[in-house]
Amino acid sequence: MSAFLAVLLTVLKIIGLILLGILAFVLALLLVVLFVPIRYKADGFYKDKDYNVNGKANWLLHAVTVSFDLKASKDPVIKILGIKLKGKKKKGSEEKTDEDSSDPETKEASLDDTDEETKVLKERNDEDTTDKVTDVSLTDSSERTEENTAKSEDEKSSEKKRKNADDKKEFKSESVYDKIKRYIEIIKSEDFKESFSLVKKQLCRLLKAVLPRKWEINASLGFEDPSLTGYVCALSGAMYMWFRKHIHIVGDFDNEEISADAYFKGRIYIVVLVYVFIRVWFNKKIRHTIDLFR
Repeated sequence: MSAFLAVLLTVLKIIGLILLGILAFVLALLLVVLFVPIRYKADGFYKDKDYNVNGKANWLLHAVTVSFDLKASKDPVIKILGIKLKGKKKKGSEEKTDEDSSDPETKEASLDDTDEETKVLKERNDEDTTDKVTDVSLTDSSERTEENTAKSEDEKSSEKKRKNADDKKEFKSESVYDKIKRYIEIIKSEDFKESFSLVKKQLCRLLKAVLPRKWEINASLGFEDPSLTGYVCALSGAMYMWFRKHIHIVGDFDNEEISADAYFKGRIYIVVLVYVFIRVWFNKKIRHTIDLFR
């Protein structure tokens, strides 16, 4: 008996260790997904009606990468552990080649076979119609009773639909002034103010997590009217205090050319997205205000 208990305890110990290992693996995977950022970057240029944009995003030390080049191809390239995922091949060309390769003799033979089969089917259908005529008279009475019960059920459902339609008409018949007044009362309520402030705060947090951290635009502008070029340069100089590290505009008064190049890069933490979604979606006051507007 003691040997049996020892074996049972060792088996339970092994099962427990396996379960703990699985739980640890799942927790580690969740932590990696939530706290390892998605890094992205993109750049582009425009010069003499020629332009191009390319970008790249990667996750977990380039284990998963997504890249695109506007000139090379419209579809993005996805790689997992360096292996490129290929799209599905079109089967239209293969089917056409198979149909064209068939011989005319086989086609004639298949036509003869189909003619014989149609004759046999016609004879069988004629025999079946004679048998069905006798059964129709018996089924007519049962079908009539079923139709009467179905009509009574349809009448009941139509009455319910009419009542619901009348309720909706009464709600729609409310004047525009009353609706505006009701919406103003909702906006003035404390629940709406608290929910609006919370949504505003979470949106600011979401934008900080998603927007690029580094970006720069370099442009050289030359218009047909030199005064317009000077006006644009004056506007850029007025905004120099705010965007001096990011936007650099130079006026070209000799040539009528517009050229620009830009780049940006940043990172996104999935844990921030999940946190914002939980805070907004599961807030009772926000859901209550949404229901009031509906």
